[in-house]
Amino acid sequence: MYKPIVFIFGPSGVGKSFYSNLIKNEYEYLFLKIDTDNNGKNTFAAHGFPPEWDKDFLKVEFKYFLDELKKRYEVENNGIIVSFPTTYRFTRENLNDLMKLGVIPILLWGTEENCKRAAINRIEKKGGKFNESRYDERNSQTFKLYRQSQYDIFRLEAFKNEKGSRFLREEIKTQINDFIFKIQQIVNAQE
Repeated sequence: MYKPIVFIFGPSGVGKSFYSNLIKNEYEYLFLKIDTDNNGKNTFAAHGFPPEWDKDFLKVEFKYFLDELKKRYEVENNGIIVSFPTTYRFTRENLNDLMKLGVIPILLWGTEENCKRAAINRIEKKGGKFNESRYDERNSQTFKLYRQSQYDIFRLEAFKNEKGSRFLREEIKTQINDFIFKIQQIVNAQE
């Protein structure tokens, strides 16, 4: 029986953790967070994968990664969701290959203003100080890459409007279901 593997990625502040946790809780998926900002706690290496993947995302062997995820986790979960940091950028070729391997890639998207505003709110809520130059350094290439039209089919809007309002939980679940169905249709058409 096919159990989905979802990759969720996009700029900082877009809501990757929120969407991933929602999918985890609503659909009983395993949530595997790959992150470079958590003191090594959520890196590839911390999850038992080659440490060189953390240093160079281009070295990730996705077929091996997916095979290992299935071996380790698929039995006890309805699916797997893997979240990636903004600095791990997928090429269009990566995404095409991943879809052929059964991955549902979700590019969670929002305007730079909305994402930055959300990141500021998140950091300040935790008592931290927002570093705008660090945010721009880590995210500018992500926005530049993913705003290209070749990524349109992978984008899932995270904000309702230009003011940064978020969708309600039920709206998000509908968005996710519709998105997964759309990607599965694309994959089926390519076979």
